[in-house]
Amino acid sequence: MKANINLGLTEMQELLRQAVELNQHKKYFAIIDTQSPYETSLEARNYYSKSEYTDYRYADAFIVTSLPMRLLVNFYISFHKPKIPTKMFNNEKKAIEWINSLKKEINSNS
Repeated sequence: MKANINLGLTEMQELLRQAVELNQHKKYFAIIDTQSPYETSLEARNYYSKSEYTDYRYADAFIVTSLPMRLLVNFYISFHKPKIPTKMFNNEKKAIEWINSLKKEINSNS
């Protein structure tokens, strides 16, 4: 995420639409880097967790390094209860390790 942006519902809808197009309408894993401060509206967070675009994601890994963002992401996971596996990590390496473990699990079940 870019620093100091505010994602409302319209911006979130466009962001997810573009992500699906970039992935050619195939499922993907998302790593969300929250190290730069940004804001999202309640409507945008709800849409992210429950919209039809969730069907295009296998899982979400949030990289969180600040206490305020940790509280926000924890609230997002607890309150919005995303339909897909969602976890918070202190660094990119751990997030990628988790995503890779999920990929292995999916491939072994195919």
